[in-house]
Amino acid sequence: MALVPYVIAAFDLSGQGADVLNAFAVIGVGGFIFFGALFVSNAAFNNLGRPARSTLVNWIKDGVLAMPAALWFAGMFGAAGVIYGQAAAGIIVGAISATWGWYYVKGLRTDVVPLDPAAPAPYPNPDRHRSR
Repeated sequence: MALVPYVIAAFDLSGQGADVLNAFAVIGVGGFIFFGALFVSNAAFNNLGRPARSTLVNWIKDGVLAMPAALWFAGMFGAAGVIYGQAAAGIIVGAISATWGWYYVKGLRTDVVPLDPAAPAPYPNPDRHRSR
């Protein structure tokens, strides 16, 4: 954020270009924290046998919320509103998905049979059947 004025000056941005860069550097980057939460919950759902949940939250973010939020915020804030809309969709779905993933992982059973069963018990006297 401290370098934003220098980047604006280096590319000779003015007006909406400077507004978009400033919006991304201040608000848009903060939305990536929630995108990270979404990615972690996607990994949990995919690796723990619930890939449909991962697909659902991604479709809600990208297919349902991102475009209306971007258009709505663009109507209020201009070109920078698109960045605000994407960040808002990411914050909403990221928080919901992270919470859903947390409760899913927390509710996993611990009494499941392990993948590698224990080795069978050895014979009590291994030399008993040896021929001498």
